[in-house]
Amino acid sequence: MRKTIRWTKWFRFAGKAEKWLFINVCAMFLPFFVCVATIGTTACAILLHRDMSRRLATFPHGAWLILWGTVAVAAAAVSQNFMGLLFSLFFCSLILFAAYYHLIMTDALCKTVLRLLSFLGIMAAGIAVLEKIVLHGRVSATVFNANYYGYICELLIVAGVYAWLQDRPWRRLHAAGVAVNAAGIFLAGCYFAWLAAFVGIVVLFFCLGRKRSAFFCLSAAGIYGGIAWFFPKTVPTTHDMARNISARIYIWKTSLHYFLRHILFGNGMLTFFFISKGMDRSFRAHAHNLILDTLLNYGIIGTALLAVFVFFWIRALIQNRRTNPSSAMCLGVCAATFVHGLIDVPIIGFQSAAVFFLLMALAVHPPFQNESP
Repeated sequence: MRKTIRWTKWFRFAGKAEKWLFINVCAMFLPFFVCVATIGTTACAILLHRDMSRRLATFPHGAWLILWGTVAVAAAAVSQNFMGLLFSLFFCSLILFAAYYHLIMTDALCKTVLRLLSFLGIMAAGIAVLEKIVLHGRVSATVFNANYYGYICELLIVAGVYAWLQDRPWRRLHAAGVAVNAAGIFLAGCYFAWLAAFVGIVVLFFCLGRKRSAFFCLSAAGIYGGIAWFFPKTVPTTHDMARNISARIYIWKTSLHYFLRHILFGNGMLTFFFISKGMDRSFRAHAHNLILDTLLNYGIIGTALLAVFVFFWIRALIQNRRTNPSSAMCLGVCAATFVHGLIDVPIIGFQSAAVFFLLMALAVHPPFQNESP
């Protein structure tokens, strides 16, 4: 009850930007069209507000993102890939949202957002349990897709471990969030997300200088790997694993073939959906490999522009990981996303992309110093 009062008091006295952030974070765990509406509205407000738009000009290396966004939108428009064009606009809105809040992020606001994410993750897991009881299949909670829900759980696990290490007064909440999100991955049937989350946590530990914890995790993984070698049934698998593997191989070959035909600029976002008419709809969203999907969507030129920004962003996170511990969390999130991106592109979902960009916006210095609810 006392904590609820503190949340209410914080929201009451927060500034407009903080309140909008709070609303956007909550919307990420509501049906996708609510998330799209709030992110789009926030991006428009940032662009139309003179002080907000001026602040965006200070975002480091933002020119590379502008060039990439121009290529992505133009490629989709020229190819008449209207669905990809609309999603490109949403993605650009997400970038504006993340860039602005990264620039104004404070220690107290970072702490509040991580606590809110732990709470919302628990609520989403509760919905997932009810969905499992009623439908008995893979669950997606309030997210568009079960795989996207599993990816969100994996990101929340990495962020939750970081918050548990840094935010001692709320450790119980963060521990509960990590536990229920691990269960959420199981309910979603997205078992590869466990591996991705594990890699993200190990990277987090190394970046925070907790080498003992990192090596302990690696040792535990080695022991489990040895057990799995002799007892393969200990490795969780889905009943349609063979079908998924064969479908991905076909998708990768098709994507590579089409990329070589449009090698410079691609055809915009969601290109694989644009070219895969007749396939099972569950496999049509993307190329099921992050790098291949990026090349397919934006070609060599668009991918190179995006890669330059990513290089500068990762380099800054690595340089700041000791003085800015939340940069270590972002590196863990990026590592988890890359590993998951070997067989899927979960960052393409509405809510999953929003959660990823939100976590990138939390790279502040130093975290958890000021008091907040």
